[in-house]
Amino acid sequence: MNICYANARPVPASTPEDYAACADIWLEASLLAHDFVDPSLWKAQREAMERHYLPSSQVILLQSGGRLLAFAALCKPEDEDLLAALFVAPACWRKGLGGVLLRHVMQGRNSLRLDVYSANTGAMAFYKSKGFVPVGKSVCGHTGQPQIAMLWTAPALPLR
Repeated sequence: MNICYANARPVPASTPEDYAACADIWLEASLLAHDFVDPSLWKAQREAMERHYLPSSQVILLQSGGRLLAFAALCKPEDEDLLAALFVAPACWRKGLGGVLLRHVMQGRNSLRLDVYSANTGAMAFYKSKGFVPVGKSVCGHTGQPQIAMLWTAPALPLR
């Protein structure tokens, strides 16, 4: 049985071990998906991700059989729901887990914003397929890379 399909379920992160496991996935996936950024930058940020960024966010884990497969980190700057991170373990890429986790994160929200690197065409296509639309451009302060702000808005309920 493929562990990427087996009863994956979202749960909140709550321990330092959860954040360490997320930081490991973040680093491995960042090195592969963001090969346009110097790898030393990602490696230098791993500890800050584990000890500062993730604990200061709402982190949702996608687990199966006690194994972490993916995670999402949300925060609310300026009273806006921001998806700060969504990462899937590379061994589980293209198995639908990103969509499962994203649908969970979207539940109960009216909108969700995120920033994605312009050069990460796979992520851009993924978010567009989930209903996100580009709403702005900027440059990432950490990497110097161009990024696109994207916004998802929940469908309006039909009038009766």
